Amino acid sequence: MVYRKHVTCGGPYESGQRKYLERISAGLKPTDLLMGELNSLLHSMRHRKATDLRDHIYALYGIANRFCQHMDIANPLAAPDYHGALVQTYTEYCRTIMEKSNTLLLLSNVEDKPDESSQFPSWVPNFSKGWTIGLPSTGSGTYYDAAKGSRPLLFPRPDKYRLVLKGYCFDTVTSLGESDFELGRSRSPFTKTARSLLELPTKYATGEDRAEVLWRTLIADQAQDQCPAPPEIADAFREHMLMHNSMAIFDTASFSDKGPEPETIKPLAQLATSTPEALRMIPSLPEILERKDIYAEIQATRELERSEQGLTQDQIQRGNTMLQGVLTKETKALPFARQINTIFNRKRLVTTSKGFVGAASLSTREGEKVDLLSGVRVHFVLRARSDGTHILVGESYVHGIMQGEAFEREQLVGSQVTLV
Repeated sequence: MVYRKHVTCGGPYESGQRKYLERISAGLKPTDLLMGELNSLLHSMRHRKATDLRDHIYALYGIANRFCQHMDIANPLAAPDYHGALVQTYTEYCRTIMEKSNTLLLLSNVEDKPDESSQFPSWVPNFSKGWTIGLPSTGSGTYYDAAKGSRPLLFPRPDKYRLVLKGYCFDTVTSLGESDFELGRSRSPFTKTARSLLELPTKYATGEDRAEVLWRTLIADQAQDQCPAPPEIADAFREHMLMHNSMAIFDTASFSDKGPEPETIKPLAQLATSTPEALRMIPSLPEILERKDIYAEIQATRELERSEQGLTQDQIQRGNTMLQGVLTKETKALPFARQINTIFNRKRLVTTSKGFVGAASLSTREGEKVDLLSGVRVHFVLRARSDGTHILVGESYVHGIMQGEAFEREQLVGSQVTLV
C-alpha cells in the first residue's frame, strides 16, 4: 500500500518521496514532512473502506507513529478515542493538522455540499465520502502558489466547529458556464461559456487569446506532468472540440423531431472566428457540421449492415474506411481528453467581475467571493452568510493568477474570515 511504501520502504529518507513532501508541506523540518505525508495520505486514501468511519482518520495515528520513529519526533496527533462522534473526530484531527502545517492543503479535500445540510462544518472534509472536488493533490500542492508562499494564520475561534483565518477577497463570480455533467453526458456545446468569453476582451490579462484561456482552464493548465501545460495540447483540444460538438449536434438531430439545432453552437463558432489564434484552436461551424455528417453516414451504414437489406462489399469497405479515418483523428484528442476527465470532475466553468476565467465547484453561485486564504496554494470560493460568516464552497482554479499574481495586480487588504 501507499503508506507502507512511504513509511517502511525508505519512508521520509527516500529522496524522491522526501522532495515531494518538502514541496507540498513548504518546509524542511521533520514535523513539516509529517504534515505533508498526512495531507497526501488523506487525499489518496479517502476512497478506502472502513468498518468504523472514524478509522478514515484514526488510521493515520499508527502511520504517524512509524513516521515519527524514523524522524525521532513526538506524534502530534491525539490517540484514537472511539467515544467521540464522527464529526467531532474529523474536526479535531483536521484542526490539529492545519495548526501544525505550513499550508492549508487539507482544505482542498473538502467535498461539494450543495444543500448546506451536512452536519460537518463546510471546512471539514468528510473522509467517509469517496470523492472530492479539489484539483489533483499534485496540482494543489506543487504546481500552484496563489497566496504567494504565505503561511496559515489561524485566529482564536468562538467554538471548535469554526475556523477563523486571514483572507483576501480578490474577486466575485459573475457568470456560470457549463458543468462537467453538461459537457459530458449532456454534450453541451459550450454555449454558456462561449457567450461569457465573447464579453471579455480578445486578449486575456495574461496576453493569451480567449480560446487558449478556455482550454488551459478546462485542464487547470496541467498536462503530461507539466504546468503550464505544453502548447501542443492545443491541437488535442481542437480535435476534442471537433469531436465533442459534432456529436452534440448529431445527437440532437438523431433524437429530436426538430432536427439539427446549430443555434446552440453559434456562440462557440463566433468565438472561433473572432481571431486568427482562436480559429487555430477551435473548429469552425462548417468543420463541425462536416464531421457531424460523417458520424451520421457511419451510423446509417451500420444500421443498413444490420438490416435485412444488407450492403454491398464496396459499401462495407467505404464504411470501414470512413470509421477508421475518424478514429485515427479522434486519437489526437486523447492527451486533452484524459486531463479534462481528471481535472474537471465535479466542476463548472465561471467568469468573474474582473474578467478572469476559472473552474469552480458545481454548487458555485453567481455573486460568491473568490478568496485567497493565507497559507493556501489555490483560490477558494466562499459563500457569505447573513451573520458575517462564510461557507467554504470549494477549491477553484482561476487562470492567470495561480502563482501569486493577484498580489502583484493590486494592493489586497487582508481580513479575518470565519468559516462555519
